[in-house]
Amino acid sequence: RLGAVGELVGDAIGREELTLTLREITDLERLIGRIVYGTAGGRDLVALANGLGRLPALRERLAGCSSALLASLREELDDLTELRELIGRAIVDEPPFSVREGGFIRAGYHPEVDRLRDIMANGKGLVASIEAREKEKTGIKSLKVGYNKVFGYYIEVSKSYYDQVPDTYIRKQTLTNCERFITQELKELEHEILSAQDRITALEFELFCDLREQAAAQVGRIQRSAAAVAQVDVLSSFAAVAAEQGYCRPEVDLSDAIEITEGRHPVVEKMLKHALFVPNDTHMDNRDDTVAIITGPNMAGKSTYMRQVALIVLMAQMGSFVPARSARIGIVDRVFTRIGASDDLSAGQSTFMVEMTEVAELLKNATAKSLLILDSSGVITSSYDYDDQYLKMGSLQGNGFATLFLSTSSSGTAGTLVTVGTDGKPYGELALDGQTLALAAQGHKVAVLTTSEVISADRKLDSYTTSPNQRGVRNLAVYEDGSVALINSAAVSLYFPSNGTKVDPKADSSEGTS
Repeated sequence: RLGAVGELVGDAIGREELTLTLREITDLERLIGRIVYGTAGGRDLVALANGLGRLPALRERLAGCSSALLASLREELDDLTELRELIGRAIVDEPPFSVREGGFIRAGYHPEVDRLRDIMANGKGLVASIEAREKEKTGIKSLKVGYNKVFGYYIEVSKSYYDQVPDTYIRKQTLTNCERFITQELKELEHEILSAQDRITALEFELFCDLREQAAAQVGRIQRSAAAVAQVDVLSSFAAVAAEQGYCRPEVDLSDAIEITEGRHPVVEKMLKHALFVPNDTHMDNRDDTVAIITGPNMAGKSTYMRQVALIVLMAQMGSFVPARSARIGIVDRVFTRIGASDDLSAGQSTFMVEMTEVAELLKNATAKSLLILDSSGVITSSYDYDDQYLKMGSLQGNGFATLFLSTSSSGTAGTLVTVGTDGKPYGELALDGQTLALAAQGHKVAVLTTSEVISADRKLDSYTTSPNQRGVRNLAVYEDGSVALINSAAVSLYFPSNGTKVDPKADSSEGTS
């Protein structure tokens, strides 16, 4: 898809001609849907034929494209010449809205429809021809054929010619100066003239239903053509937007990296009428840059930045160019979002509980190839009581998580350590004292460093030991046997949870050692 979009971006004239051709193609998939369900009218069949009639021109536009995708889509375009010509022969160019009123079958398509229409249009001429023929056959010069609403059509003969009336005449009415008769031919003509409209309407509807069934029988071919047209339309739209907005072609690979240089939000930048969107970079992977925590005041652009990254990833994977100077996107399997604040008080769930439930569900279903967007989680309601809030996370064996929630208030620091299993349910929960500095997780073990203690626990948090903190320590590691390594810029100190005894290994004590 990216190759097809790139080719269209580079051919501005060809892209515009392709767009003009696509505008003339009707919504084939919607039309065949109405036809299959039996709700289509004459106008729908004409629209289908007109849309199919534009497919040869679309094939011609795609003939010069070198993209493998565009070439394959060109082969999928089937204009169904037989069906299109059949509809053209059967239906007038501008059929009426309703198929129950007739008037939409083209002249010359069906002989019986033409005959009945001739009877309706030339009924007086047929009556006049019968009158002339009967005058000549009987020799009655005063004979005439008339009509009234009570008796219908009749042959009127004055009484002076009564003795010349043939035996085939049937007396219908006697008047003072004349007699009125009817013949079998006249009776049949009367029936045809008076019932011609109803018969035409019924016959046209029958012919239309047959035509609609023939079109419905081609649903597979029409849907394949419609799908090909839709893909060409999408690729052409991608190319038009990319050329207009200055998007770049992303590099999509199987890595775990998201590298975006000078990325922009595709919607927000269009909404800024009197200001420029300030582009920004993103670098994430599954090694050193797994998590990015975005902080800042209200309206600083935090949500815009996070959603921008998700949109660029989504656009790249669907084959579109992206709003950036350059981008390298590793394929993700899902994009999870936890956005905004809401509650479900009727179910007994506060805003915080709803957020934590959503986060647990997110962690339960996410994989190493998933992109997670948490647009605020654990909202603090008062900036007077709480200055900051942090969230730290470590991975446990079996896709479990150790999660650290803490808030710094005017009265001190309150922290909570929670470990969560693969089912999203907590293993254990532990209240902490002092300012929390770091968290580490390995296998089934968790370690937390605070200003007052070092905690080493298993994932259920039902046992732990403490050791005195070392000044300047800002990081730590935990091992499967429960031992903890405290690390600062000068040295490494090891503690064993069984007795809290400090062990000083040989280490480079020079300043700057990481």
